[in-house]
Amino acid sequence: MPFEPATGYVYTLSMGENPTFVDNDWFSLGFSDEQGGGGPPSGNNPFSVMALWMLQRGDRNAPSPSGVDVQTFYGVGTTNASGFDLQNTGFVDLKIVLDTQAAAWTATWYVNDSIVRGPTAFGSNPTIKYVGFGQIDEQTGSVRNFLLTRD
Repeated sequence: MPFEPATGYVYTLSMGENPTFVDNDWFSLGFSDEQGGGGPPSGNNPFSVMALWMLQRGDRNAPSPSGVDVQTFYGVGTTNASGFDLQNTGFVDLKIVLDTQAAAWTATWYVNDSIVRGPTAFGSNPTIKYVGFGQIDEQTGSVRNFLLTRD
């Protein structure tokens, strides 16, 4: 979905989802520089277009090397990754808050309204032209909402 943030606002991108495929495949949402076939990584969608995103794996008890069910990223692609072993069941609310009020924008990632990372300031503010959600490979499950708000 086309979207370019303006300075001076707080944007919240959220999605309620329930991945059910027991694998390392995932549902994701995020902010992107290019449309890239529908937002965050989906199938062959290149990671290089993502500026700020998060995912939840279908295998919520994933063994190493992943070992985590939620991961957050900022910067180009999969750089600056951080993982969290939440092992939630059922629907999970993922949320990214982008604050453009200061000269250096910040991002904060949430799962079920609890902060899992941030706020984290960008070294240089990302170029954002889209928001979206997606899946990778054979992920199945349900998405009950996808929402972008501005305060």
